[in-house]
Amino acid sequence: MGQQQPQCIITDQCPGIKKACPNILKNYVHKYCMWHIMQKVPEKVGRAICNDTEFMTDINAVVWDVDLEPEKFEQNWQTVIEAHGMQNNRWLKYVFSIRQKWIPAYFRDLLLGCLLRITQRSESSNNYFKWFESHFGTLVEFWMRYNSAIEQQMHSQRRMDTANEDSMLEKVGPMKVEIHASLVYTHPIFTDFQQEVKHAICSMGVRGLTTIGIVEYHDVRDGLKHRNFRVEFNI
Repeated sequence: MGQQQPQCIITDQCPGIKKACPNILKNYVHKYCMWHIMQKVPEKVGRAICNDTEFMTDINAVVWDVDLEPEKFEQNWQTVIEAHGMQNNRWLKYVFSIRQKWIPAYFRDLLLGCLLRITQRSESSNNYFKWFESHFGTLVEFWMRYNSAIEQQMHSQRRMDTANEDSMLEKVGPMKVEIHASLVYTHPIFTDFQQEVKHAICSMGVRGLTTIGIVEYHDVRDGLKHRNFRVEFNI
């Protein structure tokens, strides 16, 4: 990393990591993975509640809403907790008390690019390989199963590549950004991207502009969400 230490470390809530990091790194920020914390919810609040009520849907809507400001997050969190009678759950009280450690609204000054859920990528890889390996196998068996898993991934990749090459996108707009995206994205990803472009063009509107020094503040209205945002642009 060019002899530069990372500015932010994102881990699960492992006490050993929390204790070791200050001994190795200086002037860094330690945050917790959102995905790991949310994976514990059924265990900590009860699977019956999660399966038989709308609790998981309601709490996910609050935690994963990247547009919420801290005050609004706290208000919505308390509303969900009270609606489902979870005021006395010790674990929920704890994760709320450390919200500055894992809810992005509290540290938007850090340029993380949604990395608070990046460990989900490695966890999904672990889950994929679990279909092929056994805890009781020998090292040779592990190697054979690992190769089978890799071959299966490569086969799936070739099949998806062929499907993209042999089919045509139904509609590509006239904008250069859409034309370029159609050449570099797979068809499913391009469709998602195209929806984002349409949303930005059709529903977003700049209502005001203020300049202070080299910083521009744009007041933006989101017509679909019926919300106003202030966007800061520092050249």
